[in-house]
Amino acid sequence: MERNVRFQLIGATLAIMLLCSGCAAPGVGGHTVTSQAYPFYSFAEEEVETDAQEEDTQEEEGAQEEEDSQEQAYTVGRQEVLPEEGDENEESDDSGIYDLTISFLDGNTDIPYLSVSEWTRFMATSYPVEYEASGSKATVTRTDTGYTAIFDADNDTVTFYDFNAFFQRADSEVLVSGTSSSRLPEDNEGEVFSAVEGTYNRNGKEVVFELAPYEIDIVQADGEFLLPMQTLNDFSFSYLGYPIYFDGEGIAVGSDDIYAVTSSLDLPETTLSDKMAAFNYHELCFLLDNFYGLKDTHDIVSFDAFFDEVGLKERLSSTNPKEVEEALHEFISLHLDDIHSSYGSPSPLAGAGYAPQAVADNVRGFSRLTNDVDEERYKNARAAYYPDGIPGYEEVGDTAFITFDEFERDLVDYYSEADLENPQDTIALIAAAHAQITREDSPVKNVVIDLSCNTGGAADAAVYVIGWFLDETPIALRDTLSGGMSLGMYKVDTNLDRSFDKADGLEGRNLYCLISPVSFSCGNLVPAAFKNSGRVTLLGRQSCGGSCIVFYATNAIGSQFTISGCTQCSITKNGSFYNIDEGIAPDFVLNNPNSYYDRERLVEYIHGSI
Repeated sequence: MERNVRFQLIGATLAIMLLCSGCAAPGVGGHTVTSQAYPFYSFAEEEVETDAQEEDTQEEEGAQEEEDSQEQAYTVGRQEVLPEEGDENEESDDSGIYDLTISFLDGNTDIPYLSVSEWTRFMATSYPVEYEASGSKATVTRTDTGYTAIFDADNDTVTFYDFNAFFQRADSEVLVSGTSSSRLPEDNEGEVFSAVEGTYNRNGKEVVFELAPYEIDIVQADGEFLLPMQTLNDFSFSYLGYPIYFDGEGIAVGSDDIYAVTSSLDLPETTLSDKMAAFNYHELCFLLDNFYGLKDTHDIVSFDAFFDEVGLKERLSSTNPKEVEEALHEFISLHLDDIHSSYGSPSPLAGAGYAPQAVADNVRGFSRLTNDVDEERYKNARAAYYPDGIPGYEEVGDTAFITFDEFERDLVDYYSEADLENPQDTIALIAAAHAQITREDSPVKNVVIDLSCNTGGAADAAVYVIGWFLDETPIALRDTLSGGMSLGMYKVDTNLDRSFDKADGLEGRNLYCLISPVSFSCGNLVPAAFKNSGRVTLLGRQSCGGSCIVFYATNAIGSQFTISGCTQCSITKNGSFYNIDEGIAPDFVLNNPNSYYDRERLVEYIHGSI
């Protein structure tokens, strides 16, 4: 789910090989601290012409001038967006550029540190917060709600009285919210979405991150409280859906799509220091212990013990980054083996052009192998009936079928820009289908949403589909880290008349949904909501599961990957929240994939089931 402001990554992934210059100061505990201000980029989507672009335009005429005017802001190269000399530590201006101070301890340039005061400065771009230090503790307080984050240097702990409330957006009534994939609407400004009364929140327990067991220190030095930037990344930036990156020249903010990152680095293979190798391993354990949402389901007490059990601890602690990458890929693809968790790209320290051999060998666990086989079976069966591709909307007698394999939402104004003649995303497809089904003298009595080959996608598109069938969309989320829970209610505008009423629904028609072992993530969430409502008949076989919202992550050397995060989609029954990761059982079983796509016979079957 996305933040309100989308960010574009202009830097490369984490690289830690550049020596910094700056002032060295003796710190508490005998550490010598070297600090330097680096440019920090938090660019919004809007095009903003930089000073460098203005100079280019003045110097060059004609074709060059036209070329410059068409360039997207902040994609023209780092040297063109650096603050001018003398602007160091200037507060953020309209261009979104300011400096953050990175620190290194005892001459070790492998591990960048960030102070809590600088972290507060970053958080202030999204939240009303203030910083206060006293003795061995630094406290960051939300000035609007009073919720705190307390950094204790004596005990190496970070304590959130209420983790979810601390990071809750000021304009949101939903306590537990997904922020690492497509954003669910949380207010009445969602265009075709509208939040309605009925939101339920249950606050979670106090969250205390104990860093000492992971050999991570909070260092007091020169009046500051310093934490490894990667640690702050794990429990704040990545959790919120925008991991940050230090590439030796500056700090950049990533977008939700971590795979869109294109590294500008061309580093040779580098041997990690013993200190860096150990830190990289312990930081990975810290991340997974706290934010892997299926930890209990996988019967994992701690990831350090787990890595020892599966024989990966030594390899993940290696000073050879290639060995680390091979082990990381094996861990995610073979041992986690959940489809939301996937290996993304290797650390640049493994050398230019490197890819794990396990990628070439297509190493996969049993669940992923089974899912791939199932997807091939169903798509082959579908292709036999629809060799030219299955239509998004089709009427067979008195039954309408709506088919899509991914939940998609374009960032457009659907009231003025949606192409209902040739819909390009799920929301436009549903709006177009609604217009056809509810047209004058429409023969349609049955409506079937075919999710048989749907592997998930944008959560807000799923909200739209649920709202179309059920009038109101209940979205239940649980945080596996804190235990916090939220149930948000939304309405959708499917006839695009800018009102939310019964005309947006399908009252009087029989509603069905096709599911299969391929139906995953949002393709599992939607039938879960349908099943829980008792108003939609599910046909097919049990869905694939996938309850956790994707968490985009890095390790300390810059490897990129995703895991099933700590925000978990649920259904509510009898006042309790239930995990939907096991998948949803159909009301009526279709044993053969052909039964899904021989639609004339399927319509006959539907008539017999009414």
